[in-house]
Amino acid sequence: MRKPYPFAALVAFALGAIAPAAQALDTSVSERLGIVAPYTGSYFDPAQSGSGLEVDIGPGLGNFISFQTYDAAGNQVNYLLQAAYTPTTEQERAATGIIGRATGEFLQARDGQCPGCEYRQPQLTATGLHATLEWSDPRHVKMTLDNAAHSTYQWQAVNFESKDEDAFLPGLWAATVYVDNKASNPGKPEADFQTAAMALVKLTALPAGTKFLKDPDAPASYFIPPAGARLYRLDCPPDSLNQNGTNRGACWGAFSMLWAITNDAVAWYDPATKRAGIEAARLVDGNYVIGKKDATTDRFAMHFDLYLGPDVLRARGVFETDKVRQQTRAATFVRLPEGTTRYPYDYFR
Repeated sequence: MRKPYPFAALVAFALGAIAPAAQALDTSVSERLGIVAPYTGSYFDPAQSGSGLEVDIGPGLGNFISFQTYDAAGNQVNYLLQAAYTPTTEQERAATGIIGRATGEFLQARDGQCPGCEYRQPQLTATGLHATLEWSDPRHVKMTLDNAAHSTYQWQAVNFESKDEDAFLPGLWAATVYVDNKASNPGKPEADFQTAAMALVKLTALPAGTKFLKDPDAPASYFIPPAGARLYRLDCPPDSLNQNGTNRGACWGAFSMLWAITNDAVAWYDPATKRAGIEAARLVDGNYVIGKKDATTDRFAMHFDLYLGPDVLRARGVFETDKVRQQTRAATFVRLPEGTTRYPYDYFR
């Protein structure tokens, strides 16, 4: 059996192997991180109750959307839209916050089969209502109609338990963190590959009042979450032999890509803006400091935009030092049953 490396040696390897070399500010953005797909299911607009949206997305990103609303006489009607979901580029997602769009004209079905009646083929007719849908995250979409009033709906996915969406965060997750090495090392063909590291992580709510702070000497560009955000720590549980948890050995690859080997990885959710993220930060006097430099590491920030769902979390990361800024990382978290432990022979120890 291979003997575990000393943790100090792992840290040194991580800092030497994946830390970017000092260079001029570089805004390289990877377009090889995959897409962020919309939530499939029911949406409602809390400011305009009575209407609803149903969304389904096919394997080729074709979608079927049903819009439950009313006609001018007050009769309930269903409008149908079939249009492709078009993901934004990573460059646009990072700049605008929009993950994708769909556009098309709603149709209305008439003269179809009634319950218990002999089958009759329904007839689809154009409504003249052209719609533009823009998803800011998988569970929130703005729909604009080009009618005379330019009607706008702010749809959000239904949460039948009426809880804030950070209720999805606590629990056990299978995490895969991946990095585009070409975007991290522009101009170097030998770096034209992507790597992934996997771990089993547990997200646990931190005490109310725990805050993110920015180191006084950190650049102004370093992201800091909203003051009202709720915080959740990412921990590395021990494997099935009850080893390599406290030293993060069972999570070393994934945590190094999150830049959480010498720091902590802390997820957050802001109920006011409905935004979420993950930061690499250092625990100091009960709060988490972003951009803190010490004797062994340069100053840096690692920020992920985090997209929440009941069983899957998706993230897109920005790594930034005083000299370089790159959008090259992504992560996916899949929920696991509580009590699951990692097999001790499937990771580098």
